[in-house]
Amino acid sequence: MVTRQEMEVGERANRSKGGLGRKSLGFWVLLSILLLSCSGRNAFDGPVRPEEQLLSIEEQNPVAMLREKGLSKSQEQRLKALAKELKVLSKDIQKPLLQRARYANRSQAIALIFMNHGMYREARRYLDKAIEFEGNNATLFYYRALCSGWLMKNSIDGDERIVYQGQAEWDYERSLEIKPDYTDSLYGLSVLKLFEEQDFEEAARLLDRYIAGRNIRKQAAQARGEDPGRRKKARTLREAQRQAKELGNIAGSKDINALFMRARAAYGLERPNEAAGFYEWAGAVAISQEVREHAEQLKNRVLQENEYRADTP
Repeated sequence: MVTRQEMEVGERANRSKGGLGRKSLGFWVLLSILLLSCSGRNAFDGPVRPEEQLLSIEEQNPVAMLREKGLSKSQEQRLKALAKELKVLSKDIQKPLLQRARYANRSQAIALIFMNHGMYREARRYLDKAIEFEGNNATLFYYRALCSGWLMKNSIDGDERIVYQGQAEWDYERSLEIKPDYTDSLYGLSVLKLFEEQDFEEAARLLDRYIAGRNIRKQAAQARGEDPGRRKKARTLREAQRQAKELGNIAGSKDINALFMRARAAYGLERPNEAAGFYEWAGAVAISQEVREHAEQLKNRVLQENEYRADTP
């Protein structure tokens, strides 16, 4: 029930016997930081690859780098304009604060284009530069954490995965230091804690903050039409379709997944009744009948296991 955009960051739970413990993880992340810092690179940049260009981002040609990805004409024009403006801004970057903010904004815009085309390593270079000039922007750290998460997922090298995981976790935490109620970062960090580290306690704490921040109960009530001032009965097919789309945005993907993950965390903490409650909640707010049925199946399974354990001497 997890969305591909962010939840796949945590698809690969530790499969070795006993998993990768937190102490072991901390040791390897620390070792990676020490080794990489000796080379003069950013501690979380990851291993050096031959194809990495040693050009500043102002000297790169992002259009040429993305052309094989099937850029549309409008996308290509926008990218050219952003790259040109970035080059101009770089000449006066040390002057007014506004110029630095504009530079960070344009760098982020180019990074998002790279991310949309699956080029996360390149996107991170632009986000690094943006963070250099706007280091208190929670959104920049969130996007860089997403890039690191995807690089971790796509890597088959164990040591490299650990480095990327450490970067993603650090960026999510930095984002939350800047903006503690940033629900996107709460969600992303909970994925790492739940699926990669199997830290159910911390995952549950983060997800509780996410659920409270999203105010899912109120949104679900509004989605069901319990607030008459918010939604009137649809009179036309087009209006009904528009309302259905709005409902999907209210009680869809991320919020539903958060409830499923919170149930999983409760199950990992051996709290079956709590897990069943979150599965029931997920089914109650879901629009899709398939999701409702799946939530009901998981709830029943958890309760049956609990009854079996209670009856077993």
